[in-house]
Amino acid sequence: MRKVTIVAGAELGSALRSKAFLVSLILMPVLTVGSILVQRVIASQRDTRVRRFAVVDRTGKLYEPLRAATELRNQLVKAGPYLPSQVTPAGSGADAASDEQRLALSSQVKRGALWAFVDIPADALEPATTSRIRYHSDHPGDEELRMFVDLVTNQIIRLQRFADAGVDHELVARLEKSVPTDHLGLLARGPGGAVRAAVRVDPIRAIAIPMIFMMLLFIVVMTSAPQLLNSVLEEKMNRISEVLLGSVTPFELMLGKLMGSAGVTLILAGIYLIGAGVAAQSLGYLDAIPLTLLPWLFLFLLLAIFLFGSIYIAVGAACTELKDAQSLMMPVVLVTVMPVMLASAVLRSPSSTLSVVSSMIPVCTPFLMLLRMALHPGPPLWQVLVAVVGCALTTLGCVFAAGRIFRVGVLMQGKSASFRQMIRWVATR
Repeated sequence: MRKVTIVAGAELGSALRSKAFLVSLILMPVLTVGSILVQRVIASQRDTRVRRFAVVDRTGKLYEPLRAATELRNQLVKAGPYLPSQVTPAGSGADAASDEQRLALSSQVKRGALWAFVDIPADALEPATTSRIRYHSDHPGDEELRMFVDLVTNQIIRLQRFADAGVDHELVARLEKSVPTDHLGLLARGPGGAVRAAVRVDPIRAIAIPMIFMMLLFIVVMTSAPQLLNSVLEEKMNRISEVLLGSVTPFELMLGKLMGSAGVTLILAGIYLIGAGVAAQSLGYLDAIPLTLLPWLFLFLLLAIFLFGSIYIAVGAACTELKDAQSLMMPVVLVTVMPVMLASAVLRSPSSTLSVVSSMIPVCTPFLMLLRMALHPGPPLWQVLVAVVGCALTTLGCVFAAGRIFRVGVLMQGKSASFRQMIRWVATR
């Protein structure tokens, strides 16, 4: 065991002195502080561009109310003004004259004289109309003006239809007023016996925080585990492994590398958690971080790094070139990202059969079971224990199999091994 700890210490020291770790160490506070500053800067920014748009009102009744609503919007909203202009319709809307007019307006949009133009059909005020309002623009990514025109124009059309039918639209608005629904938690009895009111459900606390926990675990594992493959492959290509195996056994060398990588992972996780706490504090969500989940986070982190780390070590030991390692890595990467692909289904229904079964799959357990535990009310304790035991046994099996592969593959030169050969090495005593 002393040799294993020596290898682990050397691997940990080498990783801590590497540029990759230093970059990760520096990027965390930079990204944390930078994201907070960027959010505040974006929140304080206003789009001050002037948007001129032409309106072809074929009904003859909608332009003036639309212009008045636009002027009111410009007074209330601290952003770039919307400046409408009326264009006299040409043709009936579906003939050559109308097409020529729309073509001319399109040319003005291309030249920058207009931001967009709107063509309102003549039968827009008819209740049974099948026509559609045409909004033409050369800025497909800008939806603000289009949404404003759509909302305001249709509101004006509704009011005009009520007026034409002799119906009091204010009465209709009162009759159609919906009753909002509040999403609340459950009531509880306080220490003094009084009933404690239910708290409104916050989507960030209910969904975003659990998802951040899972993604934090995934990012830390994916930052550390692939480095083991590069380390093993680099030592193998430079014949350093042959020198090391003169003092330690292959299993001791592999286990030491895994323990060193686990140490690096724990340090990174601690730094990232501190950064997440600072970000949560700035946003007022520090109390939303479930502290009781932190021990489980570190447990699943250790299981994940030993599970995936051993797989990456086995792939690195079986290859002689980086090109061959990349081809063998494809199935490993697919297995690694599988929990991320299943995360949305678990978020929607954490107690469904799919969520329970997927969180019991050992390669998904560290990520999906942690996600389920962070979601209220959480899985039953027996499911957590069964998943942890299954993942731990699978991890031991992967470490054992990786040790067998590492024992043969670390000294192999020439052609890289196939999956069939790797299975044969595991079965060979």
